[in-house]
Amino acid sequence: MEAERFIQLQEQPYPYGPHIVEGEAAARLKQSTDVTKRYSEPLSFVARQIGSAKVSELERVATALFVSLDTNVSPDTRIKRLVELKPHTHIPVAEAPAAFERLDQIRTAAIGAGLQLVPIPWAKPMTGMELLKQQFKGHVAFREHRPGGVQVLAPLFHEDGDMVDIFIDEPRSGSNRVRISDHGMTLMRLTYSYDLATENKRRIFNRILSENQVSKQDGRLYVDAEPERLYPAIL
Repeated sequence: MEAERFIQLQEQPYPYGPHIVEGEAAARLKQSTDVTKRYSEPLSFVARQIGSAKVSELERVATALFVSLDTNVSPDTRIKRLVELKPHTHIPVAEAPAAFERLDQIRTAAIGAGLQLVPIPWAKPMTGMELLKQQFKGHVAFREHRPGGVQVLAPLFHEDGDMVDIFIDEPRSGSNRVRISDHGMTLMRLTYSYDLATENKRRIFNRILSENQVSKQDGRLYVDAEPERLYPAIL
């Protein structure tokens, strides 16, 4: 980006690193609609998370990320490595864990916002259910419906106040996608107020399903999705 003159580096007195400021071509980049749309949400997320942070906090969190991405560093040695890398900031060993805790908070929030992250080698990935709970900000519960399937109790309601029926079934053999289904409850509710007996009404109904990428089988409406895509698939 510096070579393209989108940014410039302004030197600072030792031991501080350079400031990054807009370059001569920055205005041209702003006018590119595709680029601004693509990075608008990630940049806004970063600004919300660390925009008000002081330099000392930014340095600690950035170094914590650098250490976490190092395949030669394990969870047991990461605190020691952080202190070794930043002796001039005088990070006490007792305070070093806070940098990794803040990093974990930011990464968890990023996952909840649907952003893609560089994986940390030794980190245990969140399960689809854990991620779904995070994205619903904890306002969701799971109840075993049958072996291999759970009912999702989420704050999604019909006009009459009844909760929307959502069920998740484990991936079928040979697939890593789970099935999100209503177990036939939607059509049953629909028949109370809407008659699908005519060909024209069935065609309209099927078009609505197609436009929303929803499939139908034996009266059940369903969507197949990867575990990490449960939230957008349900909504």
